[in-house]
Amino acid sequence: MQLGDVLSETLKLQENWSSASKDPSMIRRRDLVVRDIPSWIRDQQRKLGLQGEWGAEGSGGKGGHAEIPWSRSYVPSFSPKAGVGWYLVYLFAADGRSLYLSLNQGTTIWDTDRKDFTFRSPDDLRSRVDWARTSLAAAVNSAEVGLLEVIDLRGRGRLGRAYQDANVWSIEYLQDSLPSEERLQADFRLMTTLLINLYNLDPEAEPLSQVSSAAPEFEDDPLALERPSGVMEGGENHEAGLVRWNGHEHAEWKPDSPTVDDGLQRRALAKVLATRLHAIRDSSPEESFLIHIDGPWGAGKSTLLKLLKLELEKGFVVVDYDAWRNSRVDPPWWALLTTLRAAIADSLTRRERIVLRVKEVWQRIRRTGSPYFLALAVWAIAVSLLSVAVRWALSQQSNGTTAGGARGAIELMWRVAPTGAAFIALFATFGTGALVLGRRLLWESARGARLYEQAAIDPMQNVAEHFGWLLTQSPRPVVFFIDDLDRCKQEQVVSLLEAAQTMMRTAPMPKEGKRQPKPVSFVVAADGAWLRRAYELAYAEFKDAVAEPGRSLGYLFLDKFFQLSVPMPAIGVARQKIYFQGLLREKDPSPENLDSEVAALKQQIEERGTERGILDVLGEASPAAREAVGPEAVERLSAPELVRDVEHALERFAPLLDGNPRRMKRYINCYTAFRAARTLEGSVVTVDALALWVLLQIRWPELAEYLQRKPDAIARINDKHPPNNCPEHLAGLIRSRDLRDVIENAPVKLTASQIRECCGAQPDREASEQEPAKIVTTSPAVLDPAAEQAGSAPPPATTRTT
Repeated sequence: MQLGDVLSETLKLQENWSSASKDPSMIRRRDLVVRDIPSWIRDQQRKLGLQGEWGAEGSGGKGGHAEIPWSRSYVPSFSPKAGVGWYLVYLFAADGRSLYLSLNQGTTIWDTDRKDFTFRSPDDLRSRVDWARTSLAAAVNSAEVGLLEVIDLRGRGRLGRAYQDANVWSIEYLQDSLPSEERLQADFRLMTTLLINLYNLDPEAEPLSQVSSAAPEFEDDPLALERPSGVMEGGENHEAGLVRWNGHEHAEWKPDSPTVDDGLQRRALAKVLATRLHAIRDSSPEESFLIHIDGPWGAGKSTLLKLLKLELEKGFVVVDYDAWRNSRVDPPWWALLTTLRAAIADSLTRRERIVLRVKEVWQRIRRTGSPYFLALAVWAIAVSLLSVAVRWALSQQSNGTTAGGARGAIELMWRVAPTGAAFIALFATFGTGALVLGRRLLWESARGARLYEQAAIDPMQNVAEHFGWLLTQSPRPVVFFIDDLDRCKQEQVVSLLEAAQTMMRTAPMPKEGKRQPKPVSFVVAADGAWLRRAYELAYAEFKDAVAEPGRSLGYLFLDKFFQLSVPMPAIGVARQKIYFQGLLREKDPSPENLDSEVAALKQQIEERGTERGILDVLGEASPAAREAVGPEAVERLSAPELVRDVEHALERFAPLLDGNPRRMKRYINCYTAFRAARTLEGSVVTVDALALWVLLQIRWPELAEYLQRKPDAIARINDKHPPNNCPEHLAGLIRSRDLRDVIENAPVKLTASQIRECCGAQPDREASEQEPAKIVTTSPAVLDPAAEQAGSAPPPATTRTT
């Protein structure tokens, strides 16, 4: 078994990392790091005479698949678990572009007084790293042999940062330039020698075999606490989410990765979005639809995408696109095309996939045209001339007589063998050349795509045509899920959205009689403030020329791109208690009579035939019951007869819109999304109040954002006066005739309490309207370095609500 082949396959699988437990590619990756690489390590240990006490193991994650898999070499008596002691480990970068052979260390230490493991601080880890480098300086010149002191695993969680802090020295291997087997073996011998020296030098490296092996360790992403049988003590604390371990209590660690466990009742919102996409497919099969799921980091956008995927899988081909993972791929349209092709191929049979591949290569050749054929012809001529030269040289060698018998046969074979070898080499040369030409001229690689952009006259037209052709090969309509876009830089955000818009809206329809493409839709989960800021920085020179009162440049771009913006629901007070107690495995704190109230409430919701009727029922219920029946209420509100009732109720606000057809369609879509989000939170804001608030969001989003931060300012605005300390550009808007017409002619005047409910805060019926309430807001993310230097804090580390 060649280690280079195993590492290459693992890195390629790592490029499309997924935490889904049943992902076939991730299952294969786990087999490689848990079985194949440790097997190679054990073989090398035997060659070095280390097979006695030494061990080898790997981990691809427990439960879900880890973002950063590893395989390590160690001595069990000095490093019983990956969280303890020194060891040698192969660490795979999160994006699959590289891996490291790292002399690393565990992140925990044995406390002899408590007889328990405690975590080392980052300073402690770095101090041990400095000690190790100083101690080993006499054994090896790290600079001379090319050892790295800093590694970059490009991970998103604590896992990667822990390994980076704990690294002593490492050797980096790039995916596209893995070394020979001999070099890999030599590197392993060198690093093993360093590890043995550390075992002999480290004063803390006393044998740990007598210690419990239940050390906390970084084995999964996020962190997981291993609890072998016989170590935990049961009892009430364990049921409450606490683990008694070696006489001490520990709270169970909970993963914060996206999940399909609907502990926060997001499935109902996913069903609403799925219903909308299915309805568009049935009523307007030629139209696409773009949805923006808006929420700050950690609001649960990725979880909502997973739930939405479950609702759409039977009727759509879902293309999962991780924008952050592909952020270094340029141009972005190439990554979109490649991901689309892979998703379509996964939905086909094996035979159909082969046919698709052949047809697509022909389509690319046809669109690339003369450059490819010219290069291929030149290459063929060159190989042909080389072939003639080889044959002539061989013919010169074959002049002369051949002896008879066995000697003659051997002599003939000796003369023929070079000819055969030469032609095999020619065939391999021609094939390799054709492959290289294909990768460069048929945009089979990102580099080839860049060359195509520079060489073609109208490259994006051909790309759009190819995108449309791929859609015709899909058995079902296609929907892209773009996640983690709010982790990308401004130019990456803009270029990706513009590439998606170009391919979606400029892809030509096939000619008469040709197979019609399925419409493509996009669902983008990202912080709206991040996207707006990206556009404003990218097009800063047009800010003053294009922006409208109350509508900055960033809002205008998103308004043009998306047809529906869906706010992530906040967690209601009652649901927050239930969810948190569930994490601690405590008994459900809900009142004993809640079940009977919920059952009666569901029956009443089913009987009501209007939105106002359902809101009246919810308004009379307890907060806990309202949140409990939120999913049922949302599903009932999305029934066709109630949707028509809502559209009829919104007709009264039609004269208050500005007559822009795009905004009128967006108004109806956004009202439905806002109502679903607020209902899931347990809010019963009235129809007129929510309709007016959504209208303000559509026409003057900057004013709505200001009122979201300062809801009490609505009192002065209703009285035709700008609030104190109001920004000048909003003060002019508040005095404008357009806004005055809306406020004076609307069927309701908004109050501060209603604004809080519309924004996702829970209503407080006993509080006065002037009493401030907590509001779930979306803070603008800092993308401008100048803003950071001025004191603005960057967004918090990514945390996902599960």
